[in-house]
Amino acid sequence: MLEETGTVVGIEEEGRVRVATRRQRACGGCQGENSCGAGYFAGQAAPAHIIEARANGYRLSPGDEVVLAIEQRVIWTALLLLYVQPILLLALGGVLGQLAAGESGAVIGAIGGLAAGLLLARCGSSQQQQDKYLPIVIKRASS
Repeated sequence: MLEETGTVVGIEEEGRVRVATRRQRACGGCQGENSCGAGYFAGQAAPAHIIEARANGYRLSPGDEVVLAIEQRVIWTALLLLYVQPILLLALGGVLGQLAAGESGAVIGAIGGLAAGLLLARCGSSQQQQDKYLPIVIKRASS
């Protein structure tokens, strides 16, 4: 389970909250952080990232510090749905198009496969299933 600490900034309907989290710098542990341009610019502004989360039964109000969590299974499922599936269908469409109509068929098949993959990804992440991809509040952070 991946965890992140944030501050509640708003209350939504249906047991949801809006939480502001700070973006983590990728090079925070690097020894060259102080002499690197990327480290310098990353340290200048770490904007808050506002995300929606399920309150998970907690009664929260704006200003509460909370710990959010999301299961790794959810991340892997989303990764496969949004990235791997369209790429595989692009390759499959290209191969089938090549076998059917040569080089021009490969191009058309690849474009068609990519379009099908993106359409399936959109349908797979429909509004009804959106709740399962939201992080949940697992506890209030100690103040």
